[in-house]
Parts: sequence; structure tokens; C-alpha cells
Amino acid sequence: MEQLLVLAAIVGACVAIWIVSRPKRKARDVAALRRELAHLTHDDAAAQRLVEAEQQRAPDATEKELLERVIRRLRYERRR
Repeated sequence: MEQLLVLAAIVGACVAIWIVSRPKRKARDVAALRRELAHLTHDDAAAQRLVEAEQQRAPDATEKELLERVIRRLRYERRR
């Protein structure tokens, strides 16, 4: 019984360390997202077309959400 409590304490400590040490997502503003998109596309016109296409898919999304979606989609498609 005592061994079970020690094991539970070790597992709990490991989970706590994992939660504290995982990387935090940075909150990015619209300007930073635009810069990232420009860096990924190397073409302002292409970047704007991608944003417009995403806006047709999600007309109620904010500019920040649109940029995040475009960047996520670009990265996903480049990995394939």
C-alpha cells in the first residue's frame, strides 16, 4: 500500500513538471502575423489572395483569425 502511494506521488510530480515546462503559445498581433505570412509567401499579392480565399471560407472571422488560418494551412500543405 505504501509503495502505491509513493508511485502515485512520483507520477503526480512528473505530470506537474510536464505541465509547467511545456512551451507557452505566444499571443501574436496582426502585424506580426502579416510579417510571418509575408516571410512564408515572399509575395504580397499571393499573401493577399490567400487571405481573401480564407475570408470566403470564413466570412465572420477576424483579420487575426484569417491570418492564423492562412499560416496554419500553408505550413500544413508544405509538410505534405
